[in-house]
Amino acid sequence: MTSAPSESELRCQYLSGHVVACPGCGYNLHGLTGDRCPECSQEIELAIRLARPRLGHWVAAVSGLAAGAGAAGAIICVLTALSVVTGFDDLLGLCSVPAAWLVPQGSLLALLSTMRGRVWFRARSASAQLAVIAASWLATVAFVIIFTLKVLGT
Repeated sequence: MTSAPSESELRCQYLSGHVVACPGCGYNLHGLTGDRCPECSQEIELAIRLARPRLGHWVAAVSGLAAGAGAAGAIICVLTALSVVTGFDDLLGLCSVPAAWLVPQGSLLALLSTMRGRVWFRARSASAQLAVIAASWLATVAFVIIFTLKVLGT
């Protein structure tokens, strides 16, 4: 009974018949017999991946969450800096709205950005994906409107 070839044997066999550049430094790995690039010393592995991953919907959802979390974080930083520079402590009171938005949007962004989150998202139907995209962007727009109303009201 023949045993299955090892990962090292498969990698060497593949590289003996293909011209492949090291993803780290671009060195030609054709004929490589070890497991590291001779140029940059990074470990080389043979992997299976999607030829054209369909990530457009996932990127749209993550972008919406990132826009909201980023805007909230930037506003908190600006308000804090202005409060310190001017001594006008009332500016810190405006931080409650972006802080309330940053926590859930940042948390959802962190969850969706993981491999498990991406796999979960891609397993949803197209309509469910579009709902997540719409919710992430609507939350960002709602944050901007609510924060603007809060600033204009003070």
